[in-house]
Amino acid sequence: MHLWIAYARCTAAFSKVSIKYKTVPAKFYKAKQEKDLLRAFRARLYSVQEELESEKNKTDDGASAWIEKSKQLETEVEWTKELADRLDRLNQSLTRENQRLKTQFSTQENDREFLVKQLVTVKKDNVSLRAELEVLRQQLDQLRVNLLASDGDNRYKEIIKRLKRLLEVERRNLQQVRTAYKLELQNHTELEMILKECVQDIRAEISHTSQLPHVTSNNSLLGSPQHGRQAESRLNSSERLRLIEKLLEKEQLLSLLTAKAFPVRNGKRRGDPLLIGEAVSPTEVAKLLSDVSSFSDGRERQEVTQV
Repeated sequence: MHLWIAYARCTAAFSKVSIKYKTVPAKFYKAKQEKDLLRAFRARLYSVQEELESEKNKTDDGASAWIEKSKQLETEVEWTKELADRLDRLNQSLTRENQRLKTQFSTQENDREFLVKQLVTVKKDNVSLRAELEVLRQQLDQLRVNLLASDGDNRYKEIIKRLKRLLEVERRNLQQVRTAYKLELQNHTELEMILKECVQDIRAEISHTSQLPHVTSNNSLLGSPQHGRQAESRLNSSERLRLIEKLLEKEQLLSLLTAKAFPVRNGKRRGDPLLIGEAVSPTEVAKLLSDVSSFSDGRERQEVTQV
């Protein structure tokens, strides 16, 4: 009861102060009003505390128990308020999460419906694409057959070209061999003519020498048959020596003999057709023949398969 009286007095004092300073500007009297209110409140609080102490001393033990119980109840009320606040915040958070999950669920449902529709469309496209694939496979098989036929023609053409090239090379080689043979015959004939000419010259020189008179101390020996045989034998040896000397004097004969003794170097130097001709190896000929036979076998198997 004293508390209510003190509160009424404070309210009356505040009303008086408010009326008194109503005409003062707000910034000025507001600070002063706060100071006066604090002083009055502190003074009144101090007096109320003194009154409460005096009342406590007057009351019995039951009043202190009720006061303690009141404090406990106040503590419980504060705890309950805090718990309610926390539960309210948790409820708001869960509400927002529920709203988010509802939105996500709705989005997922829309996506699922879209995917189902797309799956149906893809199945239809798959059926049409399979049919188209089958048609394309048939066309591809037909194209392969056509390509094999055209490839066979191309291989035949290539083999014909290679055979023509081989024939042309062999013709050139034959022409070079003929030229070389003619040159060989010419050189051989020239060598024979030189030898015959040398032999004839030696024979003529010897016959001229044999017609000259022989000077000797023993006339009987000159006319004897034994001396004739010795002279004939001496003339044969002289004939051979003179023939060799005559042959060695022929520079053209030496060139011919050198060409025959060293054909490789001479051919490289003079351009012998037998050495510079373009030759075709037997391996290349065998390869061409094997290509022709394998291609013919493959063509026969293909025709049997088509039948």
